Amino acid sequence: MAPVWPFWLLLALFTSAGLCALAAYVWRSRATEGGGSLVALILAVAAWVATSGLEHSLLDLESKLWMAKVSWIPITIVPLAAFVVAMQATGRRHWVTHGKVAALFAPGMVMIGLIFSNEHHGWVWTSVSLNLDAPYPDLHLPHGPAFWAYVAYQYTLLGIGGTLLAVHYVREWAHRKEEAFWVGLALAAPWGANAWYLLTANETLSLDLTPYAFSVTAISLAIALWRGQSVLNVVQVARSQILDEMSDGALVVDARQRLVYANRSARQALGLPESSVAIPIDRALEPHPDLHHALARAGGDSEEISIHHADGDWRTYDLRVTTLANFEGVPSSRVLVLRDVTESRRAESVLRDSEVLFRKVIDLVPHMIFAKDREGRFLLANQTMADTSGVPRGQMIGRAPEDARIGDRRKQFQSAHAEDLEVIQTGQPSYHREVEWRFEDGKRRTYQVSKLPFTDPTSGDPAMLGIAIDVTERKRTEEEMRRLAFFDTLTGLPNRQHFSTLLEQSLESARRKKRRSALLFLDLDRFKQVNDRLGHAHGDALLRTVAERLGECVRFSDQIVRPGSEEKSSTVSRLGGDEFTILLAEINDPLDAAVVAQRILESLSHPITVDGQEIFTSASVGIAIYPDDADDADALFRHADQAMYDAKRRGRSRYAFFRPEMTEASERRHVIEQGLHAALEHDGLRLHYQPARDARSGLLLGAEALLRWNHPELGTLAPREFLAVAEDTGLILPVGEWVLRRACEQAQAWRAAGLTPIPISVNLSGFQLRQPGLMPFIASVLEETGTSPGQLELEITESTVMSDDDVTRATLRELKDMGVSIALDDFGTGFSSLSYLRRFPFDCVKIDRAFIQDLERNAADRALTRGIIDMAHGLGLLVVAEGVETKGQLDLLREAGCDTIQGHLISPP
Repeated sequence: MAPVWPFWLLLALFTSAGLCALAAYVWRSRATEGGGSLVALILAVAAWVATSGLEHSLLDLESKLWMAKVSWIPITIVPLAAFVVAMQATGRRHWVTHGKVAALFAPGMVMIGLIFSNEHHGWVWTSVSLNLDAPYPDLHLPHGPAFWAYVAYQYTLLGIGGTLLAVHYVREWAHRKEEAFWVGLALAAPWGANAWYLLTANETLSLDLTPYAFSVTAISLAIALWRGQSVLNVVQVARSQILDEMSDGALVVDARQRLVYANRSARQALGLPESSVAIPIDRALEPHPDLHHALARAGGDSEEISIHHADGDWRTYDLRVTTLANFEGVPSSRVLVLRDVTESRRAESVLRDSEVLFRKVIDLVPHMIFAKDREGRFLLANQTMADTSGVPRGQMIGRAPEDARIGDRRKQFQSAHAEDLEVIQTGQPSYHREVEWRFEDGKRRTYQVSKLPFTDPTSGDPAMLGIAIDVTERKRTEEEMRRLAFFDTLTGLPNRQHFSTLLEQSLESARRKKRRSALLFLDLDRFKQVNDRLGHAHGDALLRTVAERLGECVRFSDQIVRPGSEEKSSTVSRLGGDEFTILLAEINDPLDAAVVAQRILESLSHPITVDGQEIFTSASVGIAIYPDDADDADALFRHADQAMYDAKRRGRSRYAFFRPEMTEASERRHVIEQGLHAALEHDGLRLHYQPARDARSGLLLGAEALLRWNHPELGTLAPREFLAVAEDTGLILPVGEWVLRRACEQAQAWRAAGLTPIPISVNLSGFQLRQPGLMPFIASVLEETGTSPGQLELEITESTVMSDDDVTRATLRELKDMGVSIALDDFGTGFSSLSYLRRFPFDCVKIDRAFIQDLERNAADRALTRGIIDMAHGLGLLVVAEGVETKGQLDLLREAGCDTIQGHLISPP
């Protein structure tokens, strides 16, 4: 059948075309916030109007039903699009996400599926027929439950959207009356038409006016858009509000030289009233002629100008004028932007003043301060730097060191530049690195150099800031003190003190590498007769020559590497008198030690000439092997000494090995290890406490916790022996934790008994110090026992901090920050021990008993002890003397200014 073309059908088609044109205009202009949703709404209405008109124009049942089904596709889009537009127009754009829109559209998708499959279930309409009684043949579709359910859902969306818009425009009624009218009409027309259709539908007339009512919506929205006050202007309003909230002032002048806009900042700065728009610009800027002239120039470059602010102050502004063109490219207006830079200019002035002050200050610093870029050019150099280098500061800035390209000094400059680059590229600082620098005149100085990465404020490029402190004299003093403390003044060999350290280091290295070491103990035969017959001068000369020959008999590979240095120390030491020791750091077989001993005997068999007189001498050598004969330094030394006496008893001028069974030491260690496990399980360890008293008043100042163990088979064991086993087997951790906990519990028990709280000193091994869980454990023990951190003192041996690694320093610093005191125990027994006092946060120094035991007889020990006390006091540290056993020792320590004493003279543990 041919379609019918009544007037209302033509109107529907024209309305649909008009809506499509409106959608194209909105899409092209992009004038709205959420314009895409508005376009979707308009296009859906256009499609609905078109399909509805076509459906009414068709005359056969099948075609009309198919078109009616198609019309439901835009029908499902319209309420959702209207809801989204309402949300966006009322400032709720953030709520409408893609996921939520998809969820809201899901019922529409279901409804479309039900419509196109209605023949199988009849949920949307129960039957299909033509209503021939209507003015035009129309479908008669009695509604089913799905239809009413979905209509309720559509009404819900339209109701929420309409309510939001109504509330929004009621609030904005005073400012947006015309916009509210057109938007209200746009919403009311389709709403009313749809309600009228549903409420008045009957069998004689089923004409749905809802799609046609949306033509009113299209016209209303078009008028609102044309008037510039509709929903389509949300972005423009937002732009105006944003400009008004800007901290920069903005003025807009049209082509007729009228001020058409001034934001709040501009009005406040220039004293303009809010009603100052649409007035000639020369009249608006009459109080500010400079600003008017700048606007007339209309240049694109910025310039600074001073303006008398409305509040009475003169302020500095960064001014920029920009010319705007219309759509045809003709200049139509100018925009003037004022940025207040008063505070930044003041800050720059203060910065310049502070920079001058900074340069004066760094010129007063007696150390070299400098900064370089990645090319090695100087960015900064103080006067000390210029004086030291001999180059005027003005010639240094911006240039790399000239000496970097000169001959044999090139290498040290290249090395320094490589270190600078590493700091710049990695961003990691370098602290207190000692560098030896050779100057052009050949002189050498030692500097302690620290370098930090920073950003050059001028260029913004990464750079390096450094300070170099001349420590040449200090190093010389330390070296001299070290030499006096650790080397024999007669022969230059390591003395007994240094030998102990070397022996510990040698055994530690052998233990770590699981290698053998040998100790040779040498005593000259009949040396006393040489002294008695020829005098001490000849005896001293003889000892110097013997020392030289012993050094020639030892291979270079047997020498000991000093920690933190590539330099090797002599393995030959003089213990005193005519006693010498030779350390063989690593040997493969005990026979290697015999070869060296035989070489020594042959060397000493040749006569030694002193002042033209030949002296014949010989030696007896005792040999002890680690770990075959002993597993600690004391036992190894004792066994070598015993072997030496055995050689003397067997006729002198010979060597002898220590002769216990090879498995004896190993078996003893095994017994100790098994016993330690049992002692920890059955509480077999004991703590004794040795008091520490004020050297002058005798006041009790604290107590040191000392570990004791009475082995059920071996009897009382020296702590050094079983603690060495504990460290080798990893038992030092539970042993150390047990000691710390018991000591804190004892301190709390004394306090609970009414005694005055005193600090408790607990020894901490290097193995414990490097454990990551040490800090939490100490904190938990202090909390559980109620012990104050200030009541706990941890003693760290010098050998423990000898490695001077970052972990040790960081742990000691954390302990210090916690409030725990740190003491350096056995001071004087380690290598270069004096330097540790500066690098670690110690509270006190405990002088080793080796210094104290010969204090009354040995003038050198007295001098060294006094020097240690004075030096420690100079660094703000307390001094504790260990092993004080006689009244004479106490008097000498008091005279030297020692703070605290500890030993059997006061009380045994």
